[in-house]
Amino acid sequence: DLYHISRSSANQMRGPMMDFLAHTIGPTDVIVLMTPETPVSEIRFARTLNTLSSELERYWAWGLLDDPVVPRTPAENEIAMCGDVMTGTAGILRAHRQLALFTSLESLITRLSAMRDERISVLFLSEGWTNSSGGVQLGSFSPRGQGTSREARQFAPPGREPVQDSRPAARTSCDVIRLELNNIDYDQRFKQLLRRANAGNVTFYTIDVGGLRTYAPDAAGSPVASRANVTTLQELAENTDGFAAVNTNDLGRAFARVTRSLSGYYLLGYASTNPKHDGQYRRITVRLRQPDVE
Repeated sequence: DLYHISRSSANQMRGPMMDFLAHTIGPTDVIVLMTPETPVSEIRFARTLNTLSSELERYWAWGLLDDPVVPRTPAENEIAMCGDVMTGTAGILRAHRQLALFTSLESLITRLSAMRDERISVLFLSEGWTNSSGGVQLGSFSPRGQGTSREARQFAPPGREPVQDSRPAARTSCDVIRLELNNIDYDQRFKQLLRRANAGNVTFYTIDVGGLRTYAPDAAGSPVASRANVTTLQELAENTDGFAAVNTNDLGRAFARVTRSLSGYYLLGYASTNPKHDGQYRRITVRLRQPDVE
C-alpha cells in the first residue's frame, strides 16, 4: 500500500520481507507483487523470487505517505489542479489515492476469486487508514467560476449562471471532481470488500509496518486517527480468516507468524459419488492415520 507507508517504514521492512519470502515460498507456490498503481490485468504470477526481488527494489525503497504530496501520473496532474485553498493539492491527491487503493483491492479480489478454489492469501503491508462514512464537504468547494477546467468554464459566460451541459467537458469541473471524491462512503464500501473476499476465499494477512505508536495527540490534539488506521487493518484480516500484526517494531516476528499460519493450513476436497441433487445434507467422515488428531 504505497499511499499509506512512510519512506522510513518502506526501507525498514524490505529486509524482513525478503527473509519471509525466502523461507515461505515453496517450489510449487506462485506469487505476485502488486501496488495500487498496478493494473490488475497486468499482474503475472511467478514461481521464482528473482523478479520479485527487483520489483521490491523498485516499489518498496520508498513510501508515499510523507509530505510533500506531489503528482506522479498525468491523471494526478489534472487532479492536483483542483486543490482548494485549505488543503492545497495534498488533500485532493490523498482523496484520489484513497479511491485508487479501494479500486485496486476490489479488482484484485475479483481476479483472485475467479482463479481457483483454494484459499488465496494476500499479505497486505500498510500503516492503515480511516474509513469515512461519506458525505459532501461543501466547504471545500471553490467559488463559482473558479477552480474548474478551461472547458467547463466556457459554459458559464460572465454575469450569467453556469449552463448545465451533458457533454464530457462540462462534467470535468473541479467542483464535480471534489464532489465525487468526498461523497464516497468508504465505510460501506469496506464492508462490501470484506463480503467479496470471503465469498472468493481470499484471506488477508495485514502487517502494520509503521511499528509501535504512542498515540500521542497530534497538532490538532486528537490521537483518534492513528488508532482508527490500525483498527482498519485488524478488521480486514480478522474478517477474512487471517490475522493482523500491529503495534510491534519486530517485523521479523510478524512475518514469521504469517509463515507459521500459511505452513499449517490444508484444504481438503472430495468428489461426491452421490449423483442425487435433492438438497439433502451429506455426512462426510475424514480419517487420519496420525494418532490424536481430529
